[in-house]
Amino acid sequence: MSSPLNPLTFPLHNIRLIEASAGTGKTTTVTKLLAALQQQAEGKLTIALTAPTGKATARLTESIVGALSQLPTSSAAHLPTRAMTLHRLLGVQLHHQSFRHHAGRPLVEDVVVVDEASMVDLELMAALMQALRPEARLILLGDKDQLASVEAGAVLGELCRGAEQGGYDDATLKQMQPYTTADLTPWQGEGSRINQATVMLRHSYRFGGAIGQLAMAVNRGEIEQSLQQLRASEGAESSLRWVQLKRVNDNALKTVVIEAMGRWLKTISVTGSGDEEARQLLQQLRQFQLLCALKEGEWGASEMNRHIKAWLQQADRVASGHEWYVGRPVIVLRNNYALGLMNGDVGITLRRADGQLRVAFERLPKSGTKREIQWVLPSRLGEVESSYALTVHKSQGSEFDHCALLLPPYTTPLLTRELLYTAITRAKSRFTLFAAKRQVLAQCIENRILRSSGLAEGL
Repeated sequence: MSSPLNPLTFPLHNIRLIEASAGTGKTTTVTKLLAALQQQAEGKLTIALTAPTGKATARLTESIVGALSQLPTSSAAHLPTRAMTLHRLLGVQLHHQSFRHHAGRPLVEDVVVVDEASMVDLELMAALMQALRPEARLILLGDKDQLASVEAGAVLGELCRGAEQGGYDDATLKQMQPYTTADLTPWQGEGSRINQATVMLRHSYRFGGAIGQLAMAVNRGEIEQSLQQLRASEGAESSLRWVQLKRVNDNALKTVVIEAMGRWLKTISVTGSGDEEARQLLQQLRQFQLLCALKEGEWGASEMNRHIKAWLQQADRVASGHEWYVGRPVIVLRNNYALGLMNGDVGITLRRADGQLRVAFERLPKSGTKREIQWVLPSRLGEVESSYALTVHKSQGSEFDHCALLLPPYTTPLLTRELLYTAITRAKSRFTLFAAKRQVLAQCIENRILRSSGLAEGL
């Protein structure tokens, strides 16, 4: 039986791209790469783990800690256990619209890892590249088929163009072949210089069932195969379910939402919540998430948040009449460095023992890896909104046990293959699609985001 390439022995370039869909072991792979770099170094390396959003850094931190526990103590001893946002690494200067680190004042790090690199826009990636020392190593991790950044560019997508075919030239194959017994000639080609430094992880350790098959069919643009898999799904407890809604306040959607959210809302203490209860509630909050393709309009996330609040009030799950109330989940929309809260952080509103409302967030302490609860007065929070429903864009960097996606009954350029694929891959064990019309779903699978910044051609 052929053996795969071993990250602990495979030689490394200064730039390495790891293209990986959800569940393919990218965190384990990069942890072993870091261990290999440290073993090869003469002294201790300065390594930075980063991601574009606070939510993504939290997930990266948790994943890295888990991956390090599988390494020998000697290999894991000098590796970092905490991630930070790219903005924090570069040292954002709020009043100057610039970064502290740049070509004239480069970063001290020997190695920089960027997770969820598909979310990094062209301007931010350019700032990072300018801030790196010439001898520093950069490792980009991400899924090129997910939604690209909201701002200009599709950096990872352009860098990983042709990754499916490999495109490794004779020199690269000669370098790789001694480290595996597998035949690498199927991946031979005349790829770009970037292709020679790109690795695509192809085996999924998470998606082996209906969700994974649907994600792959959508990603390949196989409309009939995708529709067939959705039609074949049966039962409310199936890992894959398609519900054809007639209207936005359909009882089918209302039932799923109230049942999923009501489970954790009814456990909230009426006498005052402490750290442990807040931690458990935030964990339960991640078990289910409704995603919307649109932000505004009748089928958008903003309107759905209003609908869901009303449904929960009617079901006596939350109090009515106030902006802030026990059980209200919120998402931070802009980095708040004074509070240490980042764009994408999710909190839950609870009543403390003193009778005052506070919003509980999980955050890493200044030292250690165990997440702590931070209590914040609602009046101190800047730009936040309810997070019963999120846009697919806002969900990037997150995973949920049960993820549901709401599509409108009409076509719009915003409905794309990348959006649907991103939503499906947020689900760990269950995915529910609320979509009224077959033709809208088919067009969503067919439409692709077309962006070109000239980056690929320039390389």
